[in-house]
Amino acid sequence: MIRTINPQRLIRSTYLGINLLALCISTLLGCDMLTTTEETASLCVELNSKPVSNKLSVKISPVNKLLLLGTSINLQAKAGPAPGSCSWSSSDNTVLLITESFSQNDTSVTNIKTKGIGTATITIKYTTKLGEIITDSIELTVIDLDIDVLGIPDADEESVGAFLPFSGGTDSIRELTFRAILGNVVGKITLDSKSGADKIRLWSNASKTKRIQTPTQFNPTELPRSLFVEGIEPTVGSREIELSLTIKSDYGQISDSIKLSVVRIDLDVDSDRDGIVHDDSDESGENEWTETQGAMFMVNYDNDDGDQDGLPDAIYFDVNGLPISEDFIVNGPNDTKDLTEVVVRIHGIDTNDLKAVNLHVPKLDHIKGIHMFDAIEQGRISFWGGPNESNLATDLTKYLVAGGKTTFGIEGLFFRYTAPEAYGGIFEDGYSGELELELTATGPKGTSLGSDQVLLRVAPFIILPNTQDAVEIWGRDLNLEDFRSTLQDIVALHHYQSGEDQWTQDHIEIGYTQAPGRPKTHIVLQLPRARLANEGIEDATPQWPREHLLGRNQGLFRFWNFHMTKGLNAGDYGGNIELMPPTQEWPLGRILVGNTISPPLLKFLQDQRVQDPFQISTEWLRVGHVDEVLAFVPDENQWSLVIADPIQAKSLLAPLEEDAVFFKRGQVSRGYYFSASPKSSKTTLVDSANTNFRHSRWEFAKYIRIYDGTGAGQVARISSKDSGILTIDKVWQTPTKAADLGYKGPAESTASINGQLDSISIPPSGQWFNIPDDTSRYLLIEDTLFWIDGIGQEVPAVISVHEILNDSLLWDLNDIAAYKIKDIVDRIDSISGDDINVIRVPDFFMGSFSDKGDAIEDAFTFAPALANLQVAGGWVFSSERYGPQNLDGNDVLQHGFATLISSSVHTIDGWDRYHRWTGNIHCFTYVKREPFEFNWWSHISER
Repeated sequence: MIRTINPQRLIRSTYLGINLLALCISTLLGCDMLTTTEETASLCVELNSKPVSNKLSVKISPVNKLLLLGTSINLQAKAGPAPGSCSWSSSDNTVLLITESFSQNDTSVTNIKTKGIGTATITIKYTTKLGEIITDSIELTVIDLDIDVLGIPDADEESVGAFLPFSGGTDSIRELTFRAILGNVVGKITLDSKSGADKIRLWSNASKTKRIQTPTQFNPTELPRSLFVEGIEPTVGSREIELSLTIKSDYGQISDSIKLSVVRIDLDVDSDRDGIVHDDSDESGENEWTETQGAMFMVNYDNDDGDQDGLPDAIYFDVNGLPISEDFIVNGPNDTKDLTEVVVRIHGIDTNDLKAVNLHVPKLDHIKGIHMFDAIEQGRISFWGGPNESNLATDLTKYLVAGGKTTFGIEGLFFRYTAPEAYGGIFEDGYSGELELELTATGPKGTSLGSDQVLLRVAPFIILPNTQDAVEIWGRDLNLEDFRSTLQDIVALHHYQSGEDQWTQDHIEIGYTQAPGRPKTHIVLQLPRARLANEGIEDATPQWPREHLLGRNQGLFRFWNFHMTKGLNAGDYGGNIELMPPTQEWPLGRILVGNTISPPLLKFLQDQRVQDPFQISTEWLRVGHVDEVLAFVPDENQWSLVIADPIQAKSLLAPLEEDAVFFKRGQVSRGYYFSASPKSSKTTLVDSANTNFRHSRWEFAKYIRIYDGTGAGQVARISSKDSGILTIDKVWQTPTKAADLGYKGPAESTASINGQLDSISIPPSGQWFNIPDDTSRYLLIEDTLFWIDGIGQEVPAVISVHEILNDSLLWDLNDIAAYKIKDIVDRIDSISGDDINVIRVPDFFMGSFSDKGDAIEDAFTFAPALANLQVAGGWVFSSERYGPQNLDGNDVLQHGFATLISSSVHTIDGWDRYHRWTGNIHCFTYVKREPFEFNWWSHISER
């Protein structure tokens, strides 16, 4: 408060007054009121105010007499109205050093720098032009009181401050250091939080065993050398928190302060697998992988925009497994559903303090496996990643949303495949399927603001079992019409009209992939296929899957066709890949493959890590596929194993009469044991009993099969019938055996049916090759099925049970096959972990022993295989067997099969199109099935 002065007394005054103020740069010192008399007046005024006294009187107002070592203050004096000059001096330049003085208008200012601990006097002398002198002094004491953040220069401790990374770990703790050299000053030292106290904790040590509360007081001798500050909550902006160290004494009060920011650098993914990226619940386990935690992303192999190029949304592969047609764009709103969220959050720092935010990977293999987008929106273009990426880091700063979260998107380009040659060798060690990301940020002057790490894995390719519902059935041309009437549109039937072969099962494997929050997407795995051509081996990858199966939520992945360089191998076809349906121990089932599979494809299946493949012996089979001997079918107990049983087949054949036959159409002369007469000629067969073949009962007879004695194996076409005489006009020389020793070439391997399939049959003749005689026994048949020999020539297939049962080499082969099949059953039983139901079906095998006769060289089911079946729409589709009938007219190899299967059974004639080409029902169809109803990651641990 300013007291009013009598103006008349001011006018009469002839003295000049000086008012001296001691000021820090940001502080005004003064008083409320001073005593006033008629002779003198001293006023305490604010900075920049006009002089209010013109008498020769000086007085320094009471000020804080404590200063901090190493700081500077300004002292300021106002003089007037008489002209004059001011000069400043220090009583001890080692304590207080005057560095600069200047006058401007009626104000004189000096800068004083504190140089040492102690007390010194600063004096101002004002001299008028008349020689009059007036002085004033102030005594100041310098102490050393300091609070620092380790590593932060004193000049920056308030203007820049220290940044505490908020991470919950040791990175979020910074060391504070303290110093107090007080000289003769006595007082208590207080540590306090001027602001932001709720966002930090103070600890006595880095191990956080003792917490320090604020405010807290120390005796100067007890002031700790250091404490530790921990950020527990991000600040709103930079330098929100202020910590001060203050001393109060008779000399006054002085403080030293530091400013802090708690910065949260957060990288989040869906580590808890609930489909949503959360700020809190996804923190735990975000940089590791366990049975219950770990983020994942999906490959983007479908075609959501339906564009004309007919290629997947992210990438496709050529015949050598090299990525081609790389697509860097988010193709429409449906494509966004295939991208996985990666969220960046940065809190606690002003935007202008944030200098750089970078995302890193530990090695290029990680980033080559994905595309990253700056948002999950249609039309966004990938800014990082892909097979040609060469940068281990990318700067995200320009994409960030200040003070909030920024969502990035990633799409996978590759399934896990760790073979060195995987995907053309673009990965250093094959592709691990892992994406390890580290987010780092820097603030002012390169200050580290912390980091965060996450780990993601690519979701696997999952194969589906026969126990899953069928969605579609695919086959070539009109091969599926036999299914239509039975399924009655329960399952969609689709044909592909192309020149590609009919072995649809072998072309592809349709599974699916899924990541949390992403759609279950069917994936068509195009298997390696090649063929021999005149100029060598050429690619035989079918094109119909790309033309018909690629679309929304249905992806296409072409596997490396290593057959082009490593040789042909039918063991890599789809008929050699099955899935043992789920069990308690294996909720996703286990992949079952024959040991004819090539190492690269087996390695790929193993690398999916969720349906641990196991092998069974199939090298002894003609094609080498597991579906030649087994199938899995749904039943009331979950599923059953259907397995070929040669021993059962032989036991069913043994009671039959010798005139029972395989592979006839229509009627056969059952119960009549015809024998020929030596009177037969080159074009006739004379019956030894003079049977009247003109009788209507023999009207059906169109073919003769000699099954024993002279001319055994011959099949003749009947041109006319007479009493006791059958005239023929075409004769085939066919084998009476089904097994042999080794394949000896096209001209020497027609002695067995098995060899005949690869060889050139003896051309048919217009007369008997060997004229029947009284040793010759024969059958009359209405019609016969035909085999196809090595050059496509049809050869009658009809053969008697007598011939089959008397083929000792055949049953030697089947005894060995039975042991191999027993081993298969035992292996599946031990691996399943459950008691499995085994349905044994009477399939037996023709084939060859090795030249040494000690091992099966190849074997193929003699009759169309029951085990080579297909499951769809609640039905089991099996082959018409054309086996021998008992006296009741039942096919002994087929009768009773339906009673063993819980599903309804429908029989399909697959002889002409498939069996005689060494395939059956399963081989010429492929069923796309529903994915598992549950989330796969909730039901299995990776192996």
